[in-house]
Amino acid sequence: MVRDRGRGQPPARGPPAARARGPRGPELKGVAVDLVADIGNTRAKVGVFQGDDLLDKVEVENGDPEALRRALDTLCAGWIPRRAGLAQVSPEPAEVFAEWVKDKLKLEVARLGESLPCPVPLEIDEPAGVGPDRQANAVWAARTYPARSVIVIDLGTAITFDVVAARGAFVGGAIAPGLRLQARAMHEHTARLPQVSLGEADPSPLGRTTEECLQAGIFWSTVGLIDTLCAQIAHQLEEDPLVVATGGDAKRIAARCPCVAQVVSDLTLRGVRLALDSA
Repeated sequence: MVRDRGRGQPPARGPPAARARGPRGPELKGVAVDLVADIGNTRAKVGVFQGDDLLDKVEVENGDPEALRRALDTLCAGWIPRRAGLAQVSPEPAEVFAEWVKDKLKLEVARLGESLPCPVPLEIDEPAGVGPDRQANAVWAARTYPARSVIVIDLGTAITFDVVAARGAFVGGAIAPGLRLQARAMHEHTARLPQVSLGEADPSPLGRTTEECLQAGIFWSTVGLIDTLCAQIAHQLEEDPLVVATGGDAKRIAARCPCVAQVVSDLTLRGVRLALDSA
């Protein structure tokens, strides 16, 4: 379990007690908050919000229900969640979260795209096929930058491009394999290519071993994908979209992509919380 008490975020705007980090003192007991979960393909992220401020967060790898329950027990100690929201991709941990919320908090979870309708118009051919995580990204973009076109790039297991036009509607995007998925696929679907990881340093674009060639191809093709695809999307929109990156690989990749203007941590969680306000 990874615990993150709001590090790396802009300065909080609430009262000092609500922004306190570390052990919660008596002044924090009874603070009303929103409990929000983003359950992706590989891990569950759950955050406690007061308004726009992310007060505390945990991350748990999928596949260990007891670890998720323990993390929720720890996260929610001392708070009084008044609402619970969820964007789910992986169903099993989503059910663990929903059952825990119902049992411990006596709340029903508002599921984005189901019991919690997406407040952003989905102006595409198959709106029912837009995942809740992508809906949350669209909500964040539309509410944070009204009257501005935005591309949200979420770099996780998959790389998703979620496009919100200046009129405030989700108008489509793209999906590509993430870095680790590319590496695994190259190993599993070829006879001799090894499994590689990217390490901490950016690879040279000129690999001198098979491993280095794989690392170069995966990393730099992803950089090129982002810059090229964002340029093509902007051309088709006939707008100048703001490009925002999020997800586990966002900081590293965005540093090499001139088109990316911002990196926002926990963007999907923030989008779910904003959707709760529209309910």
